[in-house]
Amino acid sequence: MCTGGYNGLWALDVHGREKWTFPTGELIVSRPAVTGGTVYSACRDKNVYAVRADGGRRVWSHPLGDKPSCPATVAEGTVYVGCDGQDNALYALDAAGGARKWVFRADHGFPQAPVVSSGLVYAIDGGGTLYAIHADKGTRKWSVPFGGETLCLAGDTLFIGSGNELGLVHALDPSTGHKKWTHQQDISTPITTQIAVVGGLVFIGNTDDPNGTVHAFDADDGSECWSTLTWSGRSKGRLGDDVVTAYGFVYVTTADDVVALDAVTGAAPDL
Repeated sequence: MCTGGYNGLWALDVHGREKWTFPTGELIVSRPAVTGGTVYSACRDKNVYAVRADGGRRVWSHPLGDKPSCPATVAEGTVYVGCDGQDNALYALDAAGGARKWVFRADHGFPQAPVVSSGLVYAIDGGGTLYAIHADKGTRKWSVPFGGETLCLAGDTLFIGSGNELGLVHALDPSTGHKKWTHQQDISTPITTQIAVVGGLVFIGNTDDPNGTVHAFDADDGSECWSTLTWSGRSKGRLGDDVVTAYGFVYVTTADDVVALDAVTGAAPDL
């Protein structure tokens, strides 16, 4: 596995022993992307690095206009990295050599890793606007101001976790940006977790909810299938950012616990 930290990138074996290190000029705070034997990482020293996974040798580096604001995403031979600060831009770089393919600029930075599918790059800027960008030339196909915070593409639907009164989660047609459905929530400013979609259900939580509520919605029509409070009375219930699904369960974290819920019913298992 590879991980970033203060002034460097590290590779560890399955026992947690260090295999190699790659020094950088500043902190790496986002997770690296590993594909095709290469590790791609965005660093706060305003550079993107490509490093060989087998030995930590630098393949290339590319300067950015400011500090990166999201992890690197690699798709179809291209590395995508968003910036904020003085450079509110999304960069597309050639994965093999690091050459810049295009830069897409917006009014705000790009704090979330983009999603790439079918020749389009979907990215949410810091103002909550969702953009669909042509992957080959970096031009906008469509954009919608949803106040979005998190993004997930599953099948023929794009799911957006919202950060305002417009709703907790939206489902969009990825080719047009037209809305399929929205689920409203009785919280004026929800701060959403990441979204997971599996088995026809959409799983999402509200990180600002003191009860740590996890919701499951029908992916086709947005109807709520279940909601479960993760607060146990002995620990803080506010959720972490991630929602993970595996083996028929939904896993979330609170300040003190990892919580597993049955994906179909929302019930916690008997231990």
